[in-house]
Amino acid sequence: MESENELMDILTDLAGMHENRIHEYEDVVEKIKNTDHELADVMTRNIEQSHQLETELEQEMSKISINPPVSPFSSHKLQRLWMEIKSMFTGTDKKSVLTYAACIEHAMLKCYRQALESEFTMDIDIRNLINRHYTLIKSSYDRITEAEKLRKSPI
Repeated sequence: MESENELMDILTDLAGMHENRIHEYEDVVEKIKNTDHELADVMTRNIEQSHQLETELEQEMSKISINPPVSPFSSHKLQRLWMEIKSMFTGTDKKSVLTYAACIEHAMLKCYRQALESEFTMDIDIRNLINRHYTLIKSSYDRITEAEKLRKSPI
């Protein structure tokens, strides 16, 4: 039973991070949709990705528990992390948006790394799911940081 609770905590934290990622990117898209269509499209793809990955996590949670948590937040540390990240975002120019997006993706990667490095022994299917999610988010992070580097380089 303890192992089920620990796994549920891990999956709940990851799902909560996706919920935050969705809301943060929705806010950004709303601010930039009329000024930077290309960047808004990138953010929209990340929103869609998080919806899909969150759904996969929720499916795994439903296999563990008949009543998965209503709220995807199992700890206040996640909320504090997001507040810290959000406070760094001050503008809607492309540089600020890319920096903010890189921070969001970095936080996602950190949460997934912590799940993968957990001392908890996971079922191989769950570990593979988390690894696959990590790889997808890493690709998003790499695209955003590459765009950020291009933006910073002199013309």
